[in-house]
Amino acid sequence: MADISGASATEFAKSVLSLYHGPCVKIRVNPDNNEYTVLKHLLCRDSKFFSAMFTGEFKEGQEQIAVLEEVEGIVSVQTVIELARFADMCTVTSLESEIARQIKEILKDYLVPECAREYNNRNTYFLTSEHVRSAIFLSKGHVVRQVLAAASVVGYLRDENHKFEEEVQVHPLFGADVLEQVRKALNTLNVTHREEKLNWIFI
Repeated sequence: MADISGASATEFAKSVLSLYHGPCVKIRVNPDNNEYTVLKHLLCRDSKFFSAMFTGEFKEGQEQIAVLEEVEGIVSVQTVIELARFADMCTVTSLESEIARQIKEILKDYLVPECAREYNNRNTYFLTSEHVRSAIFLSKGHVVRQVLAAASVVGYLRDENHKFEEEVQVHPLFGADVLEQVRKALNTLNVTHREEKLNWIFI
């Protein structure tokens, strides 16, 4: 997202206000079939995903409607994070809980390969570095940032070489989110059952 904090009134009018005029596109989110109408230029400016979808030769570009299906794994997570960023940019808070719920369902419910079920990063199996980098552009305290950080707690506490070791160091915002979720998690655990419950601290 471009930094416009130092822009003049003229620059602001050209770079931002113009985005609030023009054609709209529709986003349909399945399986509930919820449909949202949004400004095309505003949506595409800060999302490579939606830009490629609506300005290329894809079906969505011709029909100006995108249907976000329930699909497994990485692509699904990236899609809902992109939607969260757009909603955050437009200060639409009503979508936050639903988007976070969808991400949690993917991380908890989709089938993790047998070989990965016992390792310390199983809650982050479907998460990637790109997901982390995308999410930190959301506002501080955003529920999607909290979900990604909470999913990283077990690996962070149990393995110094956990999946997002580098991201915690390179992206201080993500590191702070993880530490905050660690603090919350430890505060909720009964000391005598801490080891037992740690496996599902995220859930």
